[in-house]
Amino acid sequence: MTPAGIAAASVLAAVDAGVDAVDLAMDSMSGLTSQPNMGSVIEALRHTERQSSLNTSFCEEII
Repeated sequence: MTPAGIAAASVLAAVDAGVDAVDLAMDSMSGLTSQPNMGSVIEALRHTERQSSLNTSFCEEII
């Protein structure tokens, strides 16, 4: 199992390298998985050229 901080850092590095899709887990489901927390990654990319187009309000409602 990959620690969550390392997994999120790997995803952010991949985004910087130009990937178009990554595997993330909904915030409430990310504990004890190898997928990083979706909310953390989305927030880390906010106000960057790679900002997510996901509707975060909708994502929060379904959690």
